[in-house]
Amino acid sequence: MLPVRIRYTTLANLPTIRKSWKDPHSETLFTWEMGAVRNFLGLIALQSYSLLTWLYPVTNLIINIIESSLLIYRRKQIKAK
Repeated sequence: MLPVRIRYTTLANLPTIRKSWKDPHSETLFTWEMGAVRNFLGLIALQSYSLLTWLYPVTNLIINIIESSLLIYRRKQIKAK
């Protein structure tokens, strides 16, 4: 069940990533950064590490880092024009 949830979570973020590429100011950077911090702290707080306990938070952490990086990159790129 977990691989299905991860797949859907990842696919559900693709429209947001595409929208953020076109209009990076339509998303709040702080929200994505705090999401990354939240998932990182969640990983640190785990009592035991197994594939089931860390895979979903790691997936969300990666998605948040990608989205934050994309927003920063595109905002600088648009500002430079």
